[in-house]
Amino acid sequence: MLKKILAPAVVAVVLATPVAGSAQPPHGAILPSAERAAVGMELQSGATRSWRSRSRTWAGMIMIAGGAVLMSGKKETVRCTGGDCVSETERHKALVYPGIGLAVTGVLLATVWSDIPANPHVDFAVTPDRIEIGKTFGF
Repeated sequence: MLKKILAPAVVAVVLATPVAGSAQPPHGAILPSAERAAVGMELQSGATRSWRSRSRTWAGMIMIAGGAVLMSGKKETVRCTGGDCVSETERHKALVYPGIGLAVTGVLLATVWSDIPANPHVDFAVTPDRIEIGKTFGF
């Protein structure tokens, strides 16, 4: 009996509750602020010039050379039995993977991570409601 009374009351409450989207006025404060943000992003996303950092490129090249030296590390062993001495060279396996990692990081630093903005010290952007000036720095 309780189910028969409660079920229609719950359905009536659910149907009487307005949908959240229709409760907002169509011309609220959200739309103009979204427009201002979009215009601000459009102004900031202009064509920025950049150049290749000479120090980052050289650091990457040095890392590539260091990785190559680590990868080519060889271990030489000399075994003497009786009167015969035999020398064997084998790759130093403990240094191969760090050498590969260092060389790959050097390649990325010399190519991808060496681009810097044309004016790395001051960022300047004009939006409809403000002027933004910022300073960035990197390594």
